[in-house]
Amino acid sequence: IDMSDDAGGGSVAEVKRLLSAFDLDVELVVLDPRRDRLQPDWSPVGPRLDGLPEVHAAAAARAESLGLDIILSGDGSDELLGTPRYATT
Repeated sequence: IDMSDDAGGGSVAEVKRLLSAFDLDVELVVLDPRRDRLQPDWSPVGPRLDGLPEVHAAAAARAESLGLDIILSGDGSDELLGTPRYATT
């Protein structure tokens, strides 16, 4: 999911840099959070705790359509890909 960084740019360039640095042979699939959205399934156990649940639902659907059994969400990667705006003065 191409989230914006503190400078207003996307995170894809940094992800590509990390994939190259670790020499990972992967196919990078990028979702745009402004247009790639699906209504997530309702859960009887309570509200969803993830941010942007519509975008995460779209990512899960895309992974499933590609035949993937596991998705690494990157949840918490903002510490690696850029400090959130609220954490700086």
